[in-house]
Amino acid sequence: MKIITWNVKGCNALDKCRLIKRGLDQLRPDVVLLQETKMDKVEAKTLMGTWKQWSGVFVDSEGTSGGLGILWNSNIQKVEEVMVSNMWQVCKFHSYPLNVDFTIINVYGPSKSTLQIFFWRTQSSLIWDLEGDLLIIEDDFNAILELSDKLGGKGEIPANLAHFQNFVTENGLREIKSKEGQYTWSNQRISGQHVSEKLD
Repeated sequence: MKIITWNVKGCNALDKCRLIKRGLDQLRPDVVLLQETKMDKVEAKTLMGTWKQWSGVFVDSEGTSGGLGILWNSNIQKVEEVMVSNMWQVCKFHSYPLNVDFTIINVYGPSKSTLQIFFWRTQSSLIWDLEGDLLIIEDDFNAILELSDKLGGKGEIPANLAHFQNFVTENGLREIKSKEGQYTWSNQRISGQHVSEKLD
């Protein structure tokens, strides 16, 4: 089974929609999780209507911020249950080829440190409610897990680093290591102002 998570940073432009569609055609995933769609549910369903074998559920963006989507190949996956909030989605799947049930949480966490601890507590409660499920969390938590996940900047230790590490440890989560590309976000600046982070 192939699952792709993609912070698309907006898919409300035609060229970005074409890029996503091309990626799906080339990679042929079974499930796709999108973060930062910057679209409402109506726009997203219109977009998805052009992808014939795909079904999906979406969470509205808040203006030009956020927005989530979970897409699946409806020929080989069945969705049993869906729960959503403005920062996460939960889908319970049944895979026909594997004859296995599993649950996916798609997350786009807050970037403000003042909101993160409350958000992680909410996520912990959600994970505990799903205890016993085969669980996959595909995320953009907007936080780093280790100091090595950041390049550049002032070298300060993020205020919530320990809280995020505790969240991962207490819930028995295991990080899936990247095969290519150490960082997933950059401020797009050059020289001494450049910052890259692994936020996903």
